[in-house]
Amino acid sequence: MRLFLGLVFALIPLAAACSGGGDDPDGGLSASSCGVAAEAAAAECAGLDQCGAGAQNYAVDPTCEHCPGRADSQLCEAGACRDVSGLELVLVQLAVTDKAVGAPSFTIATLNPISADGTRVTCEKLLSSACTVVGNSGLNFTNSTHKQFGGGGAATGMVYQTGISGEPGTDRIVLVQATSALGGDGDVVARACVEGVTIPLPAEQPRLGITLE
Repeated sequence: MRLFLGLVFALIPLAAACSGGGDDPDGGLSASSCGVAAEAAAAECAGLDQCGAGAQNYAVDPTCEHCPGRADSQLCEAGACRDVSGLELVLVQLAVTDKAVGAPSFTIATLNPISADGTRVTCEKLLSSACTVVGNSGLNFTNSTHKQFGGGGAATGMVYQTGISGEPGTDRIVLVQATSALGGDGDVVARACVEGVTIPLPAEQPRLGITLE
């Protein structure tokens, strides 16, 4: 069952964000626009729409302009299909900077880093203008949704309590995008990416702090 957490908010101190990057390893492979060279790909699949039930396995929300498509039942990692092993909830504290003030909604998604072509997605590449996030079936998003900030939109000095589920494991990525219209539509006005996330979060880290900037 896919887990979603209703959004509530409180006036609490801003939490720190993490964003990542990486150097291309000396593996002789071509890095995709969303990642760096990592693994040679098998020939079973080239995207989520070639695993599971085919096109239906690449689940897209037609009502959300900036929500990435996600895997329904199977991932395509380095050219090989495999079942999603189940999802676990990640609690998030989402802080706001000036760029996101007034935004009525945001998208939030979890991602496994190894893409269909075997490249390893990094936050640095994922946030670059060269990377296409929406409509890219080669990215292994395991969950994706949109939520509202509440009346009046996002406000400075606020941390919004929310959550998203993702496949258990280490080195997961969480991507958040604040949008200028409700439902994850309009323009993306602020983004944040956290990599190296362990799902479920360790006991000493009950919530993941992310700052939109």
